[in-house]
Amino acid sequence: MDPVTVTLSGPEDAERIGVARVSPNFFSLLGIRAIEGRLLTEDDATHRRRLALISHAFWQERFGGSLEAIGASLVLDGAASQIVGVLPPDAISSTPKP
Repeated sequence: MDPVTVTLSGPEDAERIGVARVSPNFFSLLGIRAIEGRLLTEDDATHRRRLALISHAFWQERFGGSLEAIGASLVLDGAASQIVGVLPPDAISSTPKP
């Protein structure tokens, strides 16, 4: 796990947010499952796909808990990342600090 701060660009403005870059087996190793969508796979890593898992709080705040979040794109540091899953509320006990 590599906690970093990135710029999330939106239609109106940009903001700095904390994220964590993780290996494909990170969440499965901890026994965490996506509550919507899926987790990352080895194939995703092999093909260097720009994918994102979002926290339950982010899902609620930004997407109102809508399933339309799955497949949506986030622009992180100028590059689009596709959301593939939503993590359970207790999956992230703290967020990376800027």
